[in-house]
Amino acid sequence: MRDANAVVLLGVRRRTRNVPHCGYCGFADCTACKEAGASCAFAYVDLGIAASSAAAVAAAAFADCRIMFSIGNTAPLLPFAEQDVIWLGIPVSISGKNIFFDRNIFHD
Repeated sequence: MRDANAVVLLGVRRRTRNVPHCGYCGFADCTACKEAGASCAFAYVDLGIAASSAAAVAAAAFADCRIMFSIGNTAPLLPFAEQDVIWLGIPVSISGKNIFFDRNIFHD
């Protein structure tokens, strides 16, 4: 990440969607999910779709990128990042070789 030209942070608020009779999160309903302090499963789905779309746009522009949970996991430590948000990070690089993947399987 330190060698990336930019880092894109994407986030979604941890709130229930109030979908009747859902249970996708593993709880009986959104009220039970909220009372348990859990996150709505749709938040993760929405964030995954947004991150995949952003990575596809970068790839279409021939920029190297990779969706990283670890960047999103540290995002709440930043002074401008909201705390009640699920984050993902996408470092972006434009260089001669993709810095996010090591295709050399043979190491000295």
